[in-house]
Order: sequence, then C-alpha cells, then structure tokens
Amino acid sequence: EHSGVLFNLIPKNEREEALLNALSCQFGDNADFMQGEFRGAILNYSTIVRQKPFLKYNGNYYCFSILLPHRRMFELTSNLLKIDNDYYENYHLGNAHSECRDNFTEHKVKELFSRKFTDIHFYQSVHYHGLAGEMDVLGVSDNATYLIEVKADQLTDSYRGGTIGIENKLKDSVGKASLQCQRSLDYILSTHNATFSCSECSNILVSDIHPIYKICVTLEHY
Repeated sequence: EHSGVLFNLIPKNEREEALLNALSCQFGDNADFMQGEFRGAILNYSTIVRQKPFLKYNGNYYCFSILLPHRRMFELTSNLLKIDNDYYENYHLGNAHSECRDNFTEHKVKELFSRKFTDIHFYQSVHYHGLAGEMDVLGVSDNATYLIEVKADQLTDSYRGGTIGIENKLKDSVGKASLQCQRSLDYILSTHNATFSCSECSNILVSDIHPIYKICVTLEHY
C-alpha cells in the first residue's frame, strides 16, 4: 500500500522536473510489453522503456527499476540532446564548437595526459606543414614523441544487438585511429624534422631520433 511513496520521484526544481518529464512515459504506453509471443518477458523489451524509463501518472513521477536509467545513461543523454535536433546535428556532432562531443573528448584526453605526464608537452588539434589533415593530440618531450588519435564514437543498436558486432565496431574505431597515427608517423619519418602547428604554437618541431609511440583513445558506449 506504500508503493506510491516508495517509488515516487520528487523533483527539487524546474530543471529536474523538465528532465523527468522528458524521460517519462504515460501509464499504458508500454502496453506492447504484454502483447505477442514474448509477452511479459525481457525479450519483449520495448523501445519506449529504453527511452523513457520513468512513469508519469496523475502528475507524479515513478521509478520502478533503477537499472533502467542507470545502464542506458549515455543513450538517454543522447536522446535528450536530440530533442533540439538543430543543436544536436550542428553543435553537438559538429567540430566547430569547443564543447562539441569530439572537441570535448580530445580536450579531456589532453588534460588527463598532461596531468599524468608532467614532463611531456601535449598539443591539441595539430596541423601538418605541407600536408592536409590534422592530429588530435601530439605529445613532445626530450625522450619521445606521442601520436594520439581520439575516437568519440557512438554505439548504436546495430552494434549492441549483434547485427554488426561490438568486436567489429572496436576494430573499426581502432583501425581508423591506427591509420591516422601511421600517417603522422610516416610524415615524421619522411621529413626527419617534421613541423606541426596548432592554436597554441605555430612551430612545433618533432625529430625522428627519439622513440615514437602511437596511441588510440576511444569513447565507446558499452
């Protein structure tokens, strides 16, 4: 008899209420769960529950399973961003803004590497001199050079469900990053004293006499 209190979610402010409202389905929206061959079974796990794990009923919000929102945190966040499609396509997915997904991930990688390896200077969004393209993060020290490519990919249902396969998705991400790292390595080896530039420095010199390490960083929503 106390289930209404036990599972009730009470928003503290307008922002929380807006989030709950966007992530809540109405009572009866999940009726398909009790239909078909797998009615009432996890195989009948419908899209509405994956996208809206909370229930709104008589103006109140309820959460009957904390696992539903927790294990789909990245997908739910992505769906919230897609509410404003113009923002999602042109700001979040593009690379013209500093806080878009790709640039934010590259910046976070550079920040973490810089904090961990204080004797190495890391540069972000590095351009080649005389060659098209750019490197995500370049690390330069007196002892070695680090070529870092970052892949902020998004895991879709086709990968998660096995149509394409997570293993193939990982191969694709690491493969692309490895190819870009190899391009940077070939550029350094062919020029012996390669020159790079970025917004922070217009003349970054990299010699091929020190060891060169290729690193791939991926953000995969497993």
